[in-house]
Amino acid sequence: MRQVVVICDGMADSTADFQDGMTPMARAQSPNMDFLARMGRSGCLHTIPTGKYVGSETAILTILGYKPEELPSGRGPLEATGLGLDISSETYAARYILSETIDLECILHDYPSCRFHALSDRTGISLFQDDCRERLHADPRLKIWSEDKKRSFRDFRNPNNKDISQWTSAALIGKVPLVKGIAMECGLKWIEPDGATGDIDTDYQNKGTAMIGAIKNHDIVIVHIEACDAASHRRDLKSKIKAIESIDSNIISLLRKLYSREEDISVAVISDHPTLCSSGTHSREATPALICFKGIKTDSVLFFSEKEAKNGSLKEISELWETAE
Repeated sequence: MRQVVVICDGMADSTADFQDGMTPMARAQSPNMDFLARMGRSGCLHTIPTGKYVGSETAILTILGYKPEELPSGRGPLEATGLGLDISSETYAARYILSETIDLECILHDYPSCRFHALSDRTGISLFQDDCRERLHADPRLKIWSEDKKRSFRDFRNPNNKDISQWTSAALIGKVPLVKGIAMECGLKWIEPDGATGDIDTDYQNKGTAMIGAIKNHDIVIVHIEACDAASHRRDLKSKIKAIESIDSNIISLLRKLYSREEDISVAVISDHPTLCSSGTHSREATPALICFKGIKTDSVLFFSEKEAKNGSLKEISELWETAE
């Protein structure tokens, strides 16, 4: 059975922050997600193991079946890989944020042995060795976070050490460097559609088209959409609702048609983690998910939202990594 997983980054929110639990997911017009929820089963998944950083690097790898001991302690190396930066196993990679009183040229002058790759005027990726690490962390002019050394990941296509002829064919569709780094390090084919931006203005239609094309040649297709997370970080409720509706009408609608006409398709839709519009931050709360395929025993869920998913037959899976055995 071919499998399609749509990861809507940061789509979930906290029902406690909204009157009557009317989160962006609950407010959005998403008839195609609702259809798949009615035809399948829903529940809530804990994608952030205890003690692990609440971020997409943790959540996405957990969704892909990686166990807590396989997860990175920071996203830096994965983002560096996704950006095409050369990094050795002895090099730290981390995100940096410059204070508003300094520019990158001054930092480059003071740290000639370190490398800095700017992503904006104030943020980027820093690459450094042990001899600079303590000094960088102590420097009040910049903040270093989500650091780790480059590590090896097992190949997603071959979880049980099968003969190469039995390997799963898998593709990951997205835009942001972190997700590209995950694809490159874990053995998934990377597909970056034209017009993808990693924000609310991404070309949702092209992502949907790329997904349908990839399904023809791959056993597993994973689609990552950053838009909801970007809107949440800006605390932009209206844009988050619009992003959910755009995902539904341009991507999930195609999966609904595919599910309706074909027998060997399994569809899953999940928010990798909640990102709260109230604070602009990630949450380690359980996140809603649905799964749908022909012949599945359905439950009573009629709509896809945080509140409804809690009533689904999948209940709340608190140790997702142990179910992947």
